[in-house]
Amino acid sequence: MKTKLVKETIERALNELEEEVEKTVSIEYNIIDENEMQVGSAHISQHGVNISLYGKEFDIHDWASRLNDFLNVEEEV
Repeated sequence: MKTKLVKETIERALNELEEEVEKTVSIEYNIIDENEMQVGSAHISQHGVNISLYGKEFDIHDWASRLNDFLNVEEEV
């Protein structure tokens, strides 16, 4: 899978030295499979992250394991 940028929101402001600075406040991607079909989306902002995959059946335990590995979560015994 790969991502394709849909939208990036950039905020421009003045810092304490009155210099203009830019900061990305949100970004949105489509998630594309090997056949160039959209199979999901991702939205990342200052306030949260949302990733959605759709269009087929998923192995729940496999994805839970991937998520735990990504977040460095130790499984409860």
